Amino acid sequence: MGTTTATTSIRTGPLTAYSIKGTFAKGTKLAIIGTAGSFYKVNYNGTSGFVSASTVSIVAPMPVTVAKTLYGTTKSSTQVRTGAHINYSVYATMPTGYKMVITGVAGSFYRVTYANKTGYVSGTTVTLTAKPVPTVSTVIVPLYGNHTYGCRNAAEYNAVMAKVQVTQRHEFFLSQLVMLVSF
Repeated sequence: MGTTTATTSIRTGPLTAYSIKGTFAKGTKLAIIGTAGSFYKVNYNGTSGFVSASTVSIVAPMPVTVAKTLYGTTKSSTQVRTGAHINYSVYATMPTGYKMVITGVAGSFYRVTYANKTGYVSGTTVTLTAKPVPTVSTVIVPLYGNHTYGCRNAAEYNAVMAKVQVTQRHEFFLSQLVMLVSF
């Protein structure tokens, strides 16, 4: 919810170039249903449109709806906020490509858990995805000794082992195959 802080025009789109549908007096309570740049998408008595965010004061947090669990990946470095609006403070930044579970929707923001805290990210910075499927990578881990030669996977380990003297190759045969599962 928001309240107009001055006489405010409601427009057909999120720029001053869009036509004016009407005006609101100072102190009008509006339901904020989304954000678009520096504009809020609002609803007032069945009329929806866009008002400049600079003329609206947030008076209540947007309600969070949960229809089903969603999954997403950040398109770019993404700010995590304490509430579902750009006026809330940023408590962390997700890196590009971060995979997340979305537990709710509040306007144009998604509710997520990041750094062990509930936060909100702008929906414009997230690509919705299908439920993630675990990826499997193969790593050779020696049963005897502690020599993986800094290798991250079986292919790297085998390439190193091909260069190791024949007398040291016994480590390869004493290795076991470990499946590492990650999301």
